[in-house]
Amino acid sequence: MIKNECESLLSGLVTIDSVCAILQSADLHNAPTLKERCFGFIVRYSDQVVSRDSESAWAQFEAAARPELLKEIFYRLAAKVKNEPKQCCDCKRKNLKFYCTHCGSYSDPQW
Repeated sequence: MIKNECESLLSGLVTIDSVCAILQSADLHNAPTLKERCFGFIVRYSDQVVSRDSESAWAQFEAAARPELLKEIFYRLAAKVKNEPKQCCDCKRKNLKFYCTHCGSYSDPQW
């Protein structure tokens, strides 16, 4: 009962800066609902959560997290990319190929 209340409370506190720490706590304390919330948040806001800055919360998480957590995040991000429509970098038209049939560009599609 207390564990469920803590999960619920922490679920509402998930932010760009806190998601990594909350995910680690959820993993440590076997809180699957909270883990799912964190995984979903990371996938949805990956462009803001995942950072190359060595001082970021993500960098600290990456250094300390269990490999299984990082692997799960990677698989979920890969599934998101696979399911999202790609678009041309030049004309922004939706297209699933590296060659845009609309503008003739060979640029890499935006993920």
